[in-house]
Amino acid sequence: MLFEDVTLVDEHFKLRRHMYLGVYGACIDYLGDAPPPNAYRYGETYGAGRSLLLTPGFYNAHSHAPMHVLRGYGENLALDDWLQRRIFPFEDRLTADDIFWACKMGIAEMLRFGIVSTTDMYMRGEAMGRAFATSDIKANFSVGTICMADRDFRDLPQYAETLALREQFHNW
Repeated sequence: MLFEDVTLVDEHFKLRRHMYLGVYGACIDYLGDAPPPNAYRYGETYGAGRSLLLTPGFYNAHSHAPMHVLRGYGENLALDDWLQRRIFPFEDRLTADDIFWACKMGIAEMLRFGIVSTTDMYMRGEAMGRAFATSDIKANFSVGTICMADRDFRDLPQYAETLALREQFHNW
């Protein structure tokens, strides 16, 4: 695809106007202030005659993508009340299928707003892994772990689940 006569934000966060950017395959292989000599190879053209701003992708460094479905649930409660009275009881009822589809919804929202990579933590990691693996987003994810007791973290079931997730999804 070829983006023509667009404004873009470069690697130094400078606006560059009236630019041409060519994407061939999965790579940007042309960037210039004049049309590429072989423009036909890019297929579809976008941006001509429209205001279009291209920016680098955004990275979400802290996400709980499946919680997308809980947005607004228990508004105006203190944190402890919100967690204990609303969130934890709701989450106790979530199935792996619920987590998969809620995660897909969260991913769709991230992609819509230019997020290309996320670091995520929630529960039912296999369902999250399937959602990330079947979406066009890069993800570093894990299952949540809370241990208030004085014990070795390697004895927790979440540790075994995390090792299994690494085997199943690393470099998918």
